[in-house]
Amino acid sequence: MAETPQLTMGQRTALSVPPLLLRLVLALVFVWAGGYKVFVKFDVTPEMRPALVAAGALPADVPTTPDGVRPVPTPDGASEPIAEPETQPEAVEPAEGVGPLTLASLVQTPVVAGGERVRNLHNISMGLYAAGNPQPMVRAEGAEPVTPMALVPQKLGTPPWTVRLAWAAALTELIAGGLLLIGLATRLSGFSLAVVMGVAMWLTVVGPAIQSGNAWLGFLPAGGFAKPEVYQTWFMQLAMLAMGLALVFSGPGMLSLDRWIFGGSGTDDGD
Repeated sequence: MAETPQLTMGQRTALSVPPLLLRLVLALVFVWAGGYKVFVKFDVTPEMRPALVAAGALPADVPTTPDGVRPVPTPDGASEPIAEPETQPEAVEPAEGVGPLTLASLVQTPVVAGGERVRNLHNISMGLYAAGNPQPMVRAEGAEPVTPMALVPQKLGTPPWTVRLAWAAALTELIAGGLLLIGLATRLSGFSLAVVMGVAMWLTVVGPAIQSGNAWLGFLPAGGFAKPEVYQTWFMQLAMLAMGLALVFSGPGMLSLDRWIFGGSGTDDGD
């Protein structure tokens, strides 16, 4: 019977520290990102409301009482009617948590005090609706508008799938990030986050570049190395995707619950 080889200190360090660092970084990023999407809300502006309604994040009509008073949610979840203001309230500075109208762009819009609020994950809902229902665009000066290809099947870009998938993405980030923190179901969690990042890359960088008809290398935004800021989002998403896949192949390492529960050598575990 062959003896199990004894690992040196350097080998043990190599099997423990890199997976641990990958897990901690991904956990930090995705617990924050998922929690931000699920628990933080932003104010709905009049300009933003049609997109939220189309994505299924808000009802088309705002309910009113028989007295013409519009109920608004109170912090405890109950509805408390308030009278509509006689004059249009003044715009205030954007509140913390105001997100983009689509996943591909960040639009600064004034926030109207006293309006509706929705979870930040509905930025994904709006992005999915825009991806499944592209609007005609002019690709060159003087050219006729053309409707680009849809980035997702139309069914997935239509409510209620827009909302369901937004929740799925946000919860995947939050739960998988938490599991990576303790090293449980590491390979599954890493793969789930890699899939989320792959979809995000398609919806925010690669897909829009192809839609523009002026993609660099056929799939990246135009600009090349002369405009590195164009690729900051893509580089970050690519790094997170690669780190998730690295955990899929390396496993959780020795310092993990997977190692403690399933045993193994640290790279060949049973999670």
